[in-house]
Amino acid sequence: PVRVLLPPASRVPPRRADHRPDVALHRRAQGSLARGIEDCQDRRVGAVVVTYQPDLARLRCVLQSAGAQVDDLVVVDNASSNSREVAAVVGELEGAGFEQLTANRGIAAALNAGVSRLVAGGCSWLLTLDQDTILRAGAVQEVLGELDRMPDGLRRSTAVVGMSRGLPPPRGRRRRWVERALVVAEHGPFTERLTVITSGNLVRAQVFGSVRYDEDLFVDHVDTCFCADVRRTGLRVLEYRRPTMDHRLGATVRLRRGRRVYEPAERIYYLTRNGLVLLLRGDLPVRVYLRDVLGLSSVYVEVHGLGSVRSCAGVVARGMWDGFRRRLGPRPVLVPTTGRARP
Repeated sequence: PVRVLLPPASRVPPRRADHRPDVALHRRAQGSLARGIEDCQDRRVGAVVVTYQPDLARLRCVLQSAGAQVDDLVVVDNASSNSREVAAVVGELEGAGFEQLTANRGIAAALNAGVSRLVAGGCSWLLTLDQDTILRAGAVQEVLGELDRMPDGLRRSTAVVGMSRGLPPPRGRRRRWVERALVVAEHGPFTERLTVITSGNLVRAQVFGSVRYDEDLFVDHVDTCFCADVRRTGLRVLEYRRPTMDHRLGATVRLRRGRRVYEPAERIYYLTRNGLVLLLRGDLPVRVYLRDVLGLSSVYVEVHGLGSVRSCAGVVARGMWDGFRRRLGPRPVLVPTTGRARP
C-alpha cells in the first residue's frame, strides 16, 4: 500500500502574501516531486463522493455505479438538511463509509476529508465524484488500462486523469478559440489539459503529499486551482476522451438560443471572484474567465428579465472586488429581488 503523509487540513500549497504561487516556497515546505511517479504493484482505488442536498434517487445510482468499480468508497456530506436520508442511502452499499461535516465548508474541505480517509486506508488511486455523476460500467478499469498502455514517461508523469462524457468538439469559432486555451497536447485517447472538472477524476495518492484542494475557494474553480498546483510540481493532467460517465453540469433552461446552463447569483459571484484570483495567478486564461462570467451573466439576465441587469452587474462587481482583494472563503451574497423569478 502507498504511504503518504498528508499536510494538515488547514494548509494549502504555500503562497506568498499576495496569494500568488511561489515554486521556491513550495519546494522548501513540501519538497519537489520528480517528473514521474512509480506505479504501485498493488493498485487499490478508492472513491470519495461529495454531497450537498442531493437527489436521493440519483445518489443511489451514483453510489451503485462507483461501488462496483472501486475497492473503498466514502461519502462526505456538507451538512445537508436531508443528511439522515443520505446516510441511509450510503448504508445500503456494503462497506461504504459516511462522514458528515458539521457545517457546509465547501467542496474542497469535503474532498480533503475524504482523501485523508482513503489515503490512510492504503489507496493508490483516488476517484473524486459529485452527487450527480454516474459512471459507465467498467469505466475505471478502462481508463487506467488505457493509461497503462501509454509510453512509460507519459504514464509516470501523469497525476490526474479526468473522465468525460465524450462530447463532440465545440462548435463555433469563439467556442473553439476558448477551448484551445485549455488544451496542452494530444496523447492517443487522452488530451493533456490545463484543468479538468473535479467529478470523474482519478488522482494518484502520492500527489496529496504535497498538494491539497484549496478550501479558501469554497466552491467554484477548486478543480482549476488543484490542477494548476499539480502541474506546478511538474506532473500532467490528462482527460480521457471516450465517454465514461453521465455528468450533470447543473440546471439548464430553454432559451431562444437553445438550452443553456443556469447558475444563481451566488454561483456567479464565486465563479467571478475565484476566477479572478486564478487569473491574477496566471492559472486561468483570460478568454476562459470572460466566457464563464459573461456567458452565465447573460443567461441569468435572460431568465430574470432586463430588471435584473443592475443586480447581476452588482454581483459580478462584488466578485471582482473581493477577488482582487483576496477576500476568500464563504461570503454572503446579497441579491436584490429585481426582475422576474426563475421559471
